[in-house]
Amino acid sequence: MRTCSKCNVHVPEAEAKFCPVCGGPLAASRNKSKITLIIASVACLVLIIAFVSWAIIVHSRSAYAAVIAPEGTDMFCVINPDLGQVKNFNRIKDIYMSIPEVKKILDDYQNQLKKDSDIDYENDIKPWLGREVAFMMPDVDTINHSKPGVLVTVATKNKKKTDLFLEKVRSKLEREGADFQERDYQGIKITVQEERSGYTPLVYAYVRNFLLLSDSEDLICQAIDKSKDKGQGSLSKNQDYKNVMAQLPKSRLGSMYIDFRDLAGAISRESDLNFDQLHQLQLYKGMGLSLSCEDEGVRLDYVLACNPEKTEIGDTESSRSGSLAGTLNITPGDAIAYFGCADLKTALENLNRDIENLRYGEDYGENIEQELGIDLEHDVFSWMRGEIAFAVLPDNTTFFGSSGSNLGMYAMIGVSDSQRASSKTEMIMHRMIENSEFEKDDETINGQEVHLVRDLYTGNVAFGYGFRNDYLIIGSSLETLRKAMGSNSVALANSAAFREAIGNKTHSDTCLFVDIRKGLDLFRSSMGESERQEFNEEVYPFIKPIKSVSFTTEKTKTKDQFVRGGLLVSITQ
Repeated sequence: MRTCSKCNVHVPEAEAKFCPVCGGPLAASRNKSKITLIIASVACLVLIIAFVSWAIIVHSRSAYAAVIAPEGTDMFCVINPDLGQVKNFNRIKDIYMSIPEVKKILDDYQNQLKKDSDIDYENDIKPWLGREVAFMMPDVDTINHSKPGVLVTVATKNKKKTDLFLEKVRSKLEREGADFQERDYQGIKITVQEERSGYTPLVYAYVRNFLLLSDSEDLICQAIDKSKDKGQGSLSKNQDYKNVMAQLPKSRLGSMYIDFRDLAGAISRESDLNFDQLHQLQLYKGMGLSLSCEDEGVRLDYVLACNPEKTEIGDTESSRSGSLAGTLNITPGDAIAYFGCADLKTALENLNRDIENLRYGEDYGENIEQELGIDLEHDVFSWMRGEIAFAVLPDNTTFFGSSGSNLGMYAMIGVSDSQRASSKTEMIMHRMIENSEFEKDDETINGQEVHLVRDLYTGNVAFGYGFRNDYLIIGSSLETLRKAMGSNSVALANSAAFREAIGNKTHSDTCLFVDIRKGLDLFRSSMGESERQEFNEEVYPFIKPIKSVSFTTEKTKTKDQFVRGGLLVSITQ
């Protein structure tokens, strides 16, 4: 219904163009409620987009502590969880706090802390503690100091309550003889504890809503400078730091960054190693670590930033690495633990070379050859393909000749030349057991010949070896060899526990899997009554919620200049 603007008569006909009373033109019909709804909807949509954009920016930005850290900081660690991480962390905390033994130990620790320092976390710290805490060592290679300086930054949500905490700490130190002075630096008050022999001084100040704590006044002043110039020349502007952090999961409980280049220099000055011998550290510029709480449990991810100047870690390394699929299919599904590396041969060769280059390792290779009659390069490395794996499984017979164990173990070594591997292995075994208290006999398992080394007196199998699918298998007992050489109804690669822990990362360069619950049951069953009782009281409550531990690294490739890996601790009620 419309109303005439001249005579105010209501006109019910929707199609009428003129007023039936005065003949004046009528305005076009409008659905005001619909227009209002559209406008409101658009406004809500704009607000939602703005909020989501803000949330993404807030949760993906660097920690504020990186803005006040020196650009060349060698070690930087921060805890700054987002809301999702807090939720998952609380779930894991509730699982552990429901275990009476764990709760008692944590309560006892807090009570002891209160007794020793008069600090009560619930009353003195929790009320003001914010959602970012950082720890940094700007220079681990400090020459003019006996130890590197440390800077800690803590976000505070209530400065008055933070002041009460600081006053409590300061009063306790003053009662012990400490003296404090207050100084002004660029309009910011710095409280400095005077240095005394045998004491680490405490220095603190506020920058924005952050409490800065250090053992160095210089580090506090540097942080204030960075805050004043909005982080220019800070770690947050360091391209290596930014590149590494960008590779880690965006949602995380905390993270750490380590600059390997300065670390290598510090190690070389404190040990017999020189920089050239720190082979592995030279391959990378830096490392990033992140800790996160997930639905499955706790996850630790790492990223290594490759050093492009070191061409030896290029594609040639990845092309030599093998595959772990073969060893995972040989390993039975009831295995307690598995560890495999697709190119462990290269790591062993590097280790052998580094030992020989040490000050006291010049005769390392010659000593092995004299003692065992083995030339590692020609007798071992020459026939190895690359991948090496180990499996641990239940075995109630013997463990390398010793009875009373309920574990067995075997190694799987990839072979590139079966004939050479067989002849060299026979030669090595012959030299090891000649003129000893062992003898060798043969047995056929699953149509394959296996060589057993037995103790002359007990008859127990000390170890045995054989070849299967281009792998040299070395086992700790006859029963273990039978499992390794036989056919498995379910291989580890297809077992539910392994697939749940590893997921789709079975083509990794390195893989570790430990079935914690299966291993714990076996371990506890082998204990005596008193040992089991002590274990159940002091250790088992902390391990009980852990289902499995798994670790994987991606295939070694440096095209994108990064190598990645992750550890997952599966935790359930």
